[in-house]
Amino acid sequence: MSDAPAGSRGGLKTFRIILIVALVLLLIVTAYGYLVYLGGADKLRALTRPPIVEVKGQVFWNGRPLPNAILATQPERQGLPAAFGTSDADGNFTLTTHADGQSWEGAVAGKHRVTVTGHKKAPPPKPSYLVTPEIYQNFESTPLTIEVSKDPEDNLQVRLELEGTGPDGSDFVSPDPPGGEMGAAPAIQIPEQTAEDEADAGADAEDADASDEPAPSDESEPTDEP
Repeated sequence: MSDAPAGSRGGLKTFRIILIVALVLLLIVTAYGYLVYLGGADKLRALTRPPIVEVKGQVFWNGRPLPNAILATQPERQGLPAAFGTSDADGNFTLTTHADGQSWEGAVAGKHRVTVTGHKKAPPPKPSYLVTPEIYQNFESTPLTIEVSKDPEDNLQVRLELEGTGPDGSDFVSPDPPGGEMGAAPAIQIPEQTAEDEADAGADAEDADASDEPAPSDESEPTDEP
């Protein structure tokens, strides 16, 4: 029979439980720190996030395919990577996700808010300007959403429809291709010279050369005759 009081034995048992929990937590923290040190944090996030699934679709504005539009998504679940895309001449797009230092075709499974914007480039030095309805340009106001399924076959015909008028009152404007940094001045286009233009330019040059020659003098040259 033990002489130790019951209260003492209970306190020792509690202490052992606390010690074991503390050791387990210390082990977890140490392992996580080691993973971060080895660059394994990205792998850990990749294991815990939903899969990235292929997403394709078409974007319209008032029923017409919208070309050269920039699309961006924001997952409803915080901490997940966004997806981006650009529509072609027929409004078709494919989403791409940048995560863990790599680019993946598709978007994380789950619900996303979607923004769609299109711009026209203005003559320099003015920046490009928005032509699509303003409501679709930020995540707080856009009514567009998509539900990315874990089955890729369910995500190949996504349809996004913009309604309303742009900032200038137009119900449809074809945006310019988003080349380089948005807002950059477009390159100056030098028109091609036709054969007729080249002939005219040559004739003008000959006339200019002829005008540079000294005009004949009206004064008669002196002779040696007496």
